[in-house]
Amino acid sequence: MLDIRIRLKILEIINLSLEKNNEEKNTIFFNFMGHCSSFCISIHYDGWKNNKEPDYRKNLYFTDLLIKEKLKELDEIIEVLKNLK
Repeated sequence: MLDIRIRLKILEIINLSLEKNNEEKNTIFFNFMGHCSSFCISIHYDGWKNNKEPDYRKNLYFTDLLIKEKLKELDEIIEVLKNLK
């Protein structure tokens, strides 16, 4: 089971993603894979376009050994989302 701090940050990222997807031209994709405890987010700053790579992408794999590092990485994603225009 994921650490509660990680779960709360993932929920914050999902909420921010849903908000920011409706603003301007940002397109945000996120995916949680429960079978391997991983989370992926990708952001297209000018909207999604066929055959165009995202402007920002982060894949995280969660293990009990790296909780502090993963919390930092989740905070980075939150900052990126908050700074979207």
